[in-house]
Amino acid sequence: MDIRQLRYFVSAVDVGSVTNAAHQLNISQPALGLQIRKLEDELGSPLLTRHSRGVSLTPAGEKLYEHATLILRQTERATQDIRGFAGPPSGRVSIGLTPTASLLLAASLVERCRAELPNLAIRISDGHGDQNLALLSADRLDLALSYASDD
Repeated sequence: MDIRQLRYFVSAVDVGSVTNAAHQLNISQPALGLQIRKLEDELGSPLLTRHSRGVSLTPAGEKLYEHATLILRQTERATQDIRGFAGPPSGRVSIGLTPTASLLLAASLVERCRAELPNLAIRISDGHGDQNLALLSADRLDLALSYASDD
């Protein structure tokens, strides 16, 4: 198992299709499918169920997806941390905003970051408070804006 295989697997799951993931990753669909099959063979369990609408996770695939997203996130962080010694901040930052906050803040946040931190790529996702907090807890977001609940 290697980082590339995990990246390919996660990409196929995230877009819901091996074909679309291959296009997004700029590799051939057979090459992507082969790497995922090698991963399945090595782990001894099918990870994806392939169907006409794309792919879905098997129970083993769900568990690997959970681990793989954390591994990829940690790998990205390690790369960013080390590159951080070489110059201005770079890499990716994922921010979860509530829909209203996104309407009010997203454009100016992206503009300002482009101007002041051109090597930083910002990904903003809209989600309600609980969704953002869940993604933050799952280490899928670096920062989340939420609202307090009186529950």
